[in-house]
Amino acid sequence: YLNQLTSQEKNLRDKLAEMMSSGTVSCGGRAKAGNMMFAMPLDCGFVSQGYGNTEYATKDKAYNGAIHNGVDIAVGANTAIHPIGNGVVYATGTSPSGGWGNWIMVDHQNGYYSLYAHMISPAFFSKGDKVTTEDTLGGVGGTPYWPVHLHLSLYKGVPSGWRDNEVGSYTEGTVDPFDYMQITISTKGTDWDSSHSH
Repeated sequence: YLNQLTSQEKNLRDKLAEMMSSGTVSCGGRAKAGNMMFAMPLDCGFVSQGYGNTEYATKDKAYNGAIHNGVDIAVGANTAIHPIGNGVVYATGTSPSGGWGNWIMVDHQNGYYSLYAHMISPAFFSKGDKVTTEDTLGGVGGTPYWPVHLHLSLYKGVPSGWRDNEVGSYTEGTVDPFDYMQITISTKGTDWDSSHSH
């Protein structure tokens, strides 16, 4: 009976993702890169978890003792996700529902790689496709175990072990994305760790 319910739930989630991915939502006010290296990936939202040894990562051992390797931005389902900079799609994939779900990684061809996770459906682009900050990679989603939000990781250097459809190192080479961009999104709301909000 549980297997049947799980199968039905998966079918319903797939159907919802297909319906919602037909058109992404834009909420305006997206930050431009200015003097910083990268732009924000979303037009709106609030920081729900910062980078590093957040309270959630430390106290609850949410990442098997590792740091939170990126930032989480809470926003409405299917909000358009834009690349933080121009580049080429390095990898795409779908990890287990307890992990990143649908994700895409962009090589910015300047030594940095950005990863966008918890997308509502598979990415709109494939490995090798060129993307600009004006493109929409997909819509914000979630997984059965996480609320709707975008997880953004920034890697300095070639991410170890990453390749198409396969997740590599979780923390190796990651840096705080907010150290490389202007921040115009709100940090008000329920931040998982206020000491790491930006």
